Amino acid sequence: MALADMVTGVVLALFSLFMGRESWLLLQDSLQMGNPWFKSAGLVPAITAALLLLCALAMCRKALGKLRLREALAEWRQTVRRDPVAIRSPFLVFIWLCLYMLAILPLLPYPLATFLFLLPLMGITKNLFRHCLIAGSFSAALALVFADFFAIPLP
Repeated sequence: MALADMVTGVVLALFSLFMGRESWLLLQDSLQMGNPWFKSAGLVPAITAALLLLCALAMCRKALGKLRLREALAEWRQTVRRDPVAIRSPFLVFIWLCLYMLAILPLLPYPLATFLFLLPLMGITKNLFRHCLIAGSFSAALALVFADFFAIPLP
């Protein structure tokens, strides 16, 4: 369990660093346009990234206290041998999330990119219409709530 906490903490720390870099760029753009820093669109993501980084570092520190590296690696090897899908699935989801953020989102409008991201995560089963309906309505709701109601600029 400590190894899983350690890996989760590292992944969250990397994600928060990426999020912090993007919010820093938003803050810089806002300052260059003459707006004060407290009115920037990057302020809330910067605060969120900082808090997420603190939580990730706390999770890593707690996991390091419990982690016995040799025993944890032996346990991980046994898990891979017993159930390789349990190890492969989180990596595939992480790769799909990176692909969404770095390749799909910059090229397509936000609702369409989110729809294309959610659809494979839900799994294609017999009821494809229901999955398309759920992914589409969730994407539209996210776009409406954040873009129109909260007036947050979407990518």
